[in-house]
Amino acid sequence: MYDIKYHTIWMTKYRYKVLRGHIAVRARELIRQDCDVR
Repeated sequence: MYDIKYHTIWMTKYRYKVLRGHIAVRARELIRQDCDVR
């Protein structure tokens, strides 16, 4: 059995804060749902 862990860093050029507000919350929910499925 394998225990694989991922650490993802998602960054834009010049570190602009793109994911804010409702978009950030929704993106976080979708990523967590995808991780729970796997």
